[in-house]
Amino acid sequence: MRRSRLHALAAALAITVPLSSPAAAQEAPKSIKIGYVISLSGPQSAGAMLTTVPNYRLWVDEVNKAGGLLLKKYNKRIPIEVSEIDDRSNNEDMVRLVERLMTVDKVDIVLSPWGTGPNLQAAPVFAKNGYPQLVGTGNSDKIPELRATLPDHLLVPGRAQRRRQGAG
Repeated sequence: MRRSRLHALAAALAITVPLSSPAAAQEAPKSIKIGYVISLSGPQSAGAMLTTVPNYRLWVDEVNKAGGLLLKKYNKRIPIEVSEIDDRSNNEDMVRLVERLMTVDKVDIVLSPWGTGPNLQAAPVFAKNGYPQLVGTGNSDKIPELRATLPDHLLVPGRAQRRRQGAG
């Protein structure tokens, strides 16, 4: 992922940070909690460790070195706190762990898993819990069908898929 794509990701993620609690109306949060479940071990780890994990880590490092994500509401940078979870290349575990990040850990932002299959399997969990899914490593001709079954879900496919659909 090039630097410009990292900045685009940061901008997209910054607008998704929920700040709806009454305390948020008065005081900025201490951190923005971001989590992702990804194959750090097992057969899918080679691809994840080559294309996705280094970029997630680089993005978090660069944002935190700059003081955090800028929340315009507070005109303040807020540091990122990360939960990185190994799914051991087990897609069933990945789906359960993604849901745990959303429902138990209550992270503000969940980054997408690595690969087409995991992203397609995780899409209903993202949709059910109201999280946007920004897919960086996955494409499928089934994405339009998936969007039709999850009409309120923001599923953003990779660039190659958008080209095939005539959007870019």
